[in-house]
Amino acid sequence: MIEKVGTPFFTTKENSIGLGLSIARRIVEAHNGTMSIESSKEGTETKMLFPMR
Repeated sequence: MIEKVGTPFFTTKENSIGLGLSIARRIVEAHNGTMSIESSKEGTETKMLFPMR
């Protein structure tokens, strides 16, 4: 399932359309940044890194 995170319209929630992380990924990439997602039994962590100007 983790490989689908960030895919437009993918969601595990009943009242969600699944666009949040896909939009975030596009914004990060538009600014030459990187985004990573790691999941464990404690929870899921999303990291967004942007280059300094």
